Order: sequence, then C-alpha cells, then structure tokens
Amino acid sequence: NPAVSVNAGAVVATDDEPVTATLRNAFNPGLGAYVIDGAGHHVSAAFDLSNGVTTRFAPRIKITNWTAGSPVLMWDGIPLAVNTDYRYTRDPGSGALYIQLAFDVVAANPGPGQRMNAPLDVS
Repeated sequence: NPAVSVNAGAVVATDDEPVTATLRNAFNPGLGAYVIDGAGHHVSAAFDLSNGVTTRFAPRIKITNWTAGSPVLMWDGIPLAVNTDYRYTRDPGSGALYIQLAFDVVAANPGPGQRMNAPLDVS
C-alpha cells in the first residue's frame, strides 16, 4: 500500500478530488497522489518503502491549505531544481499545491533517474 510518514504538516484522511473519498495512508488512488495538509506552509515527509515495496515511481504529492507562494523543495537537505527535479502547479482557489517529482524513489541502489528514499521538505 502506498504510504507516507509526515513530520511537518499532517496526513489527510479524506480528499474530494476527483470525488470525495476516504484515503488510506494519505494516498488518493483517484488522483494518484499522496495528500498532506500544509497549513503551516511547511511539509516534511518521507515515503514508506517497507513490506516489500522497493520503488515509488515519480511520486505525486498534493498539499492542501497552501496559501504561500512558490514552493522550495529539498531532498535530504539538498535543494531540488524546479522544472528539472520536479514540477508544480498551484490552485489558489482551492489552496492546493500539486508537486510531481521527476525521479523515482527507491529503497536501495539508486540507478539513473532514481534517488534513495530520504526526507522531502517543502517550504
């Protein structure tokens, strides 16, 4: 099961996109994204790569309650480059920030186009 652990922000239990649904481990299968509440304009999370899961392919994240400007992303404390390492869109009307990582996240031995699982920081 897709899952994420959140250290800053909060796991979201329900989402209304594309239809209202109860989420399991913050993952919205209809959207194909992890949903995290970013009301404090800071999210720190890591993907759960346990129980035989070895790869998360180009993960997507939806951050709700995002009223800050453009996000700054860090991967294990290293800055990520917009339009190279990730893309994002904001919906000011709903307060949602959508992030698409441009790499796969792996549990071990990252190859080309992959990164070792580490904390993702969005501020």
